[in-house]
Amino acid sequence: MRLQAERRIRGLGIYNQLGQTDFQYRFALTTHAKAFDPVEAMKFSLSHQNPLVAGMITGDRKANKRNSFSLLKIDDPGVLLWSVKPAEDISSNALITRLWNFRDKQVQPEIALYKGIKSAWAASHIETIESALVPQKGKLISSFNPHQIRTFQIAIR
Repeated sequence: MRLQAERRIRGLGIYNQLGQTDFQYRFALTTHAKAFDPVEAMKFSLSHQNPLVAGMITGDRKANKRNSFSLLKIDDPGVLLWSVKPAEDISSNALITRLWNFRDKQVQPEIALYKGIKSAWAASHIETIESALVPQKGKLISSFNPHQIRTFQIAIR
């Protein structure tokens, strides 16, 4: 009732934030010279909210493609890796991955791990195994509906 009364008096928003004094609003704004791209907008938003943490690496080798590393690759730039973490059952040597199709159409991205995929399962978002999937040549190809988020448990070779 208090909130409704404050809105009638002050208009939109939460007047005086109901007495809370330690809350701050933060915004990330960027410019763009081409048409709006929802994938790029989400990548920008995620990088703002969860900035990359890096440290200096020293050594005698210069960086090149032969000494770079990528844990996971997705061949469709419209499918974002939303999260990756070890599976709850650590003895399974598996990862839980959550991917989001940002496209307005159905896609079938190829998902690859650095050592190849031994086995894979479709899972619910609370990581309950739903069905077994069959990797092809160490890679997983799975269908995504438009804007669908899917969770997989993937065992590393």
